[in-house]
Amino acid sequence: GYLKFGINTSEDGTVYREWAPAAQEAELIGDFNEWNGANHKMEKDKFGVWSIKIDHVKGKPAIPHNSKVKFRFLHGGVWVDRIPAWIRYATADASKFGAPYDGVHWDPPASERYTFKHPRPSKPAAPRIYEAHVGMSGEKPAVSTYREFAENVLPRIRANNYNTVQLMAVMEHSYY
Repeated sequence: GYLKFGINTSEDGTVYREWAPAAQEAELIGDFNEWNGANHKMEKDKFGVWSIKIDHVKGKPAIPHNSKVKFRFLHGGVWVDRIPAWIRYATADASKFGAPYDGVHWDPPASERYTFKHPRPSKPAAPRIYEAHVGMSGEKPAVSTYREFAENVLPRIRANNYNTVQLMAVMEHSYY
């Protein structure tokens, strides 16, 4: 999805796509257009995907790295601003309590991007799944913690050559 949706920059421009089938109109707003979407109206396809292509300005992306952006759409007669669903980074003004978050277009120059230090591990032929319930993973008759799971159970999982861990009932337990 991230290769098609969200903000993607290529050699000939920047394309933004968002799926919002119930929206009646849509715009891309942000620092790059002074939060005025009048010149950045989006078009909707038959599947409810809104998109816009913005040409580069003087050979540089129209939406620079670290620009704040939002997806503005009209729904039920009301304009609504949202962080793009496929944004890679979001931030809020830490000096203001309860400040709304803004999406941040993250596209650093190649010289500042992370490069992997080690080769990618080989892909296993099939997953070996270890099904675990963190709270019940300890030997004591008490609810175990993530720390106890990491220290006592994960080494055993690795030693037995499992390559996938399925954590059970994570959302149902507030104790850990």
